[in-house]
Amino acid sequence: MRKNIFLFLLLAGLLTFTYYYEEVGGINRREATRLSKTLFQDQNLGEIEIISFPFAKIIKRGDGYFTQAKNLPVDPDKLEQVLDIFAGIESISILNFDLAKIKRSHFFPNESYKFSFEFKAGKLTYLLGKKLDYSQDFYMEISSGREKRVVVARDTSAAIGIYDPKKIKRDAGKFERLKRVILLSEDAYYNLKPLRNFKGPAIKVTVENVRNKKFSLDLRKMNSSPPVLGRLKYDENAINSYLLWLQTFESERIHLNWKQSDLKDQLSSVEITPEKGKPTYLTLYSRWGKKKGYFLTITGEKGLYHLGANKIKQFYSNVQNFWLKQALPVKKGEEIVLSFKNGKKLTFKVTQGKPFKVEVKDIGQELSQKSFHQLVNFLMGQAKRVSTKDDVSYKWDNKLLRISLDDLALKVYQEKDELLLLSEKDQTVFHYKIGRDLPIGVKTSDYFNHE
Repeated sequence: MRKNIFLFLLLAGLLTFTYYYEEVGGINRREATRLSKTLFQDQNLGEIEIISFPFAKIIKRGDGYFTQAKNLPVDPDKLEQVLDIFAGIESISILNFDLAKIKRSHFFPNESYKFSFEFKAGKLTYLLGKKLDYSQDFYMEISSGREKRVVVARDTSAAIGIYDPKKIKRDAGKFERLKRVILLSEDAYYNLKPLRNFKGPAIKVTVENVRNKKFSLDLRKMNSSPPVLGRLKYDENAINSYLLWLQTFESERIHLNWKQSDLKDQLSSVEITPEKGKPTYLTLYSRWGKKKGYFLTITGEKGLYHLGANKIKQFYSNVQNFWLKQALPVKKGEEIVLSFKNGKKLTFKVTQGKPFKVEVKDIGQELSQKSFHQLVNFLMGQAKRVSTKDDVSYKWDNKLLRISLDDLALKVYQEKDELLLLSEKDQTVFHYKIGRDLPIGVKTSDYFNHE
């Protein structure tokens, strides 16, 4: 991070005008000093080496920043967000009076909101003071060596929450945010991304968990092992999204004092193979000593990552999550034939338009466009899962409907809470979870309007 102090601190950009202020019960009509240059503008301070807040100290080591207490890496994005808040602060003016002759608590009722930035060339220290009653502005004390100034400052960033022109002038939202930022503890800055040190690009991911069979993803060929069934295709977006998630997801906490022997009940393991170097292993457990939860280890990392329940789903991934499980590729203009159990047939095609419409051959009755929409959307959607016919314990003797498109044909069956579509060509079975009502019409009458 290469932010110069002048890019984000409130000292940058003092406005050139005389500032008059007035506060009930306080000092009336004291004139601030007119300034035409920025304080400390002649100092080449360089990069920040140490940032000190009341409950956090961040130190630069090499190319990154680390917390002082636990020597854990700081997330550059989180630190950037904090510094961006300071970037929106401008100093309106410097107050020209002897603070020693005035009651200090009038400007600084709480000495806790102090923070500093240290550079090779020096140190700048700040103390956040009181917010003015009649505006969003606030007092700030700035110290550099023996020089100390009190300024009136303003947060020029966008308003927080709902904009109310009647209240915005005195709104304290941004001031309260600044107070919270100053009082953040070190754990708010931790880099909680388990794979932050992974050196890519990754070329293969292997997943094994207690719920599903082991599988792998080839990230160069964009395929899987085991491979897709029949005529199915791979979902490249899902593969890329999974890899991105692995590289960016965050834990809730990091534990430094732990032993491998205390981890029990392994739930999942993910192996990520880079183009160069050794694979990285992520191993998930449900017990750490007497504690229950989700605990993740990473090869080469000293920390034990404590995950929330909302991050666990990806560790239970199934190879079919990365397949496109579409039963029939419906395209506009192509004819689809519905063959019903009573021997009747309907031939229709999807025509242009939004929403699309269907045309049916040789039918004089009024069509139910809604029923055709439901059928087409169902066929173009994703099945819950797929299998081969031999993997399904079903007699296949109660066909409800046959759907055909060119050389592709699907037979529709119902088995308890599942609707099964069997592909005649490759014997692939598409499984759909259903409720009390079927998601598509299976009778001729379902596709016509009735008076």
